[in-house]
Amino acid sequence: EINHMGTENLIQAANFYGVRRFIFLSTKTASYDGGAYALSKFLAEKSLIKSDLDWTIIRLAEVYGMERNDSVRKIIDVVKKGHPLPIVGKGTSTLSPVFVDDVANAIKIILEKGSTSNHIYELVGPEIFTYKSLYQFISDCLGLRRKLVPIPFWLAKIGVAIIEKTHLNLITKDQLLLFKEDNISSNQNKSFKDLGISPKTVREVLKIILF
Repeated sequence: EINHMGTENLIQAANFYGVRRFIFLSTKTASYDGGAYALSKFLAEKSLIKSDLDWTIIRLAEVYGMERNDSVRKIIDVVKKGHPLPIVGKGTSTLSPVFVDDVANAIKIILEKGSTSNHIYELVGPEIFTYKSLYQFISDCLGLRRKLVPIPFWLAKIGVAIIEKTHLNLITKDQLLLFKEDNISSNQNKSFKDLGISPKTVREVLKIILF
């Protein structure tokens, strides 16, 4: 209702009030079969592309930064507390975390450049990790060693179903699906390069977050 129908409402409002530029933040996982969130973003993209507006779609990888509830900060907190690191399945799915400041800078440039209209940008970080290697990398940066605890996907699904009933908002079924899907770009770093941005590595960002 929000991601799809809400976007269609905004498209109608833009047309009514004569707003030409429409920049839409989507997700790298937008698709028909990536869960409700991915589907809602995919349908919203289709609605925008069909419109008469000067649209720009920004598909984001896993965004992280200074917030406590983002993925990298959660891993840091678990490592610091000394808890074992749970990893769903084999942890071999890939991701390219992108720093929030780089995303904000890209949005600013897209706003200022008319030539970005009717383009789709995939904003991903400059590095490719598996979930397993990302956990180990963060542990190494902190100078700590933590045990990885594999959790079979079927067991994780049961756990998430229980968590959702408690309304703790720790993880959802859609988020669990990300552990099975690769979240990288077929043209790694191309979009940032086209915008004249050199995105920060995870190590560079950790220096900002940790020190």
